[in-house]
Amino acid sequence: MDRLGPNIHELLKLNEKNFPISTVAKLMVEMISRLEEFHNCGFLHRDIKPDNFCLGGKNLKDIYLIDFGLSLSYLD
Repeated sequence: MDRLGPNIHELLKLNEKNFPISTVAKLMVEMISRLEEFHNCGFLHRDIKPDNFCLGGKNLKDIYLIDFGLSLSYLD
């Protein structure tokens, strides 16, 4: 967690709850992609909110899904 940057909720607060539509579109594509990867592993996240997506990587360009406390396996 220390290596990750701010979460999406913190970024919204910093930008006075206003993102350009292009930013929203890019974020949504990446967030859906992360959820799809997690779902393909046989799990449901069950706690989707802006607080659970963090920026990280070089220049904070990657999005990470966090907080798997409510996650549930849906495959036997």
